[in-house]
Amino acid sequence: MYIDDIALVADSVHALPKLIQDINYCREFTDLWLNNDKCVCYDPSASMDYLVADVAVMSSPVKYLGVFIGISHDLHIRNFEGPLRKMKEKAKHWHSRFISLEGSILVAKVLLLSCFTHIMNCTFVSSDQVTVLQNFLSDFIWHGRNKVKLSVFSLPYSLGSMKMINVKYFVHKL
Repeated sequence: MYIDDIALVADSVHALPKLIQDINYCREFTDLWLNNDKCVCYDPSASMDYLVADVAVMSSPVKYLGVFIGISHDLHIRNFEGPLRKMKEKAKHWHSRFISLEGSILVAKVLLLSCFTHIMNCTFVSSDQVTVLQNFLSDFIWHGRNKVKLSVFSLPYSLGSMKMINVKYFVHKL
């Protein structure tokens, strides 16, 4: 039996052999083997791919479950831009339809915000990105003319509001 679908993060490529040695040591207790054919590592300083302890070290970023693995600012931006592009495409499709305010809120909560749920669970989302996301959703709902403050708009139905999701709190809760 093999260990599959595991993401390993080492401080540096030089720490990788020790990490693999530790995982192989655990084989004695679990009888699970590390599948080196499916293991990859990302080295941003590398100019070409190479092997370390039978594990492929890639010079380009590694994507795991749709998320780029790494700590660089560029990868952080790339993780955000993909779902944002996908959300804009979905919003463009719904803009051509004349839906009510309640319908717009439902589309924003269910279809548009769901594009980011996985990314928000896997990576850090900066306050600037939260602002971009919140502004986009507000523009989608109000067609570019925000008429109600978000603090009022996100109140529950019982208080006469529309219960729109506040993205800042949504990200914080994830």
